[in-house]
Amino acid sequence: MYWRRRIFGFIGSVLAFDILAAGVATHFVLSELSKLGVEIAFQTRLSTTLYDIIGMAPTLTPIFGIGLLIAFAVTGLIIRKLPAAQNHPSLAYAIAGFASVMTALLAMEAVFGLWPIPAARALSGLLALGACGAIAGYIYARFGHQQTPTPTH
Repeated sequence: MYWRRRIFGFIGSVLAFDILAAGVATHFVLSELSKLGVEIAFQTRLSTTLYDIIGMAPTLTPIFGIGLLIAFAVTGLIIRKLPAAQNHPSLAYAIAGFASVMTALLAMEAVFGLWPIPAARALSGLLALGACGAIAGYIYARFGHQQTPTPTH
């Protein structure tokens, strides 16, 4: 049961990240088009978002999934060792998710000279994608992290 909870919590957090990040990416692109005077109907916005969620998942899932896996594993170790973190696992995992996404995006820009998600070019887009990682971390904490009792002496 313990491992099942972690696995399903992790899968849920990565799927949530994929959906949210693709939605953020789509919103930023459509927003830029609107600034150019292009009228975009609600139905087009919705279908474009759904198309991007499906189309971006094969790229987002492995890249950011590995980063989230590492971040959540390290956070789990930290939570076990630091009493202060044991009291706030949701916050710890949210910070880990944010840091993981920011690290991946900034590393890809530094190494390859490109932003894998165009929304990250703007600070607001970069922070919005980081927030998607934070939400993924919260979801993992809520559904995948098992609170272990703190030993008393």
